[in-house]
Amino acid sequence: MPHQEVAPPAALRDSIECLWYDRLDFGDRPASFEVPPDGYAEIIFHFGSACHLATPTGWQPLPSPFLMGLLQQPARLATHGQFEVIGIRCFPWTVFDLLGLPPSLGNVPLGEHAIAQLQASLGQCLQAADSAAALAQVTHYFTQLRSGLAGDSLLGKAGRAMRHATGTLPVSQVAAAAHRPARFAEQAVPHQA
Repeated sequence: MPHQEVAPPAALRDSIECLWYDRLDFGDRPASFEVPPDGYAEIIFHFGSACHLATPTGWQPLPSPFLMGLLQQPARLATHGQFEVIGIRCFPWTVFDLLGLPPSLGNVPLGEHAIAQLQASLGQCLQAADSAAALAQVTHYFTQLRSGLAGDSLLGKAGRAMRHATGTLPVSQVAAAAHRPARFAEQAVPHQA
């Protein structure tokens, strides 16, 4: 089945750009491919063959799920055989709030996070060749999670302001949209060195 993308329900559109599914067959030989930077943060569930990430110290196995995004250069991944992916493409300023995690510049382990509980049921859907049901489960999970969150987050308000301005907005205006002093808004968003 070719790549599928599904728009999130209205309640999730300020956090999630889309949910997607892809199935690839790399055959018996190991294959690598690049993931180009795209400005999003993605929660990735993978099924089938193991997936590895190229690092300066060699190939590192990736758990499922894992978080990838805000790349400064393409990421090189390797796998073989059947490889299926369920992805949740998030706006980068919302992914930590969406998962209930503190903002981080480092590696974010999702294996211990509650979202990892979806791995088995998503795998069952994909074994039954029902990618639509898998995407519906992920949508339901985030809809339920969002309904349990209190109020509107600082980064959510700031993110909506930036999306409305198509990504170009002075910090003072982002802060005004989030009802915070500009210095607070500057400190709330992690910066990479």
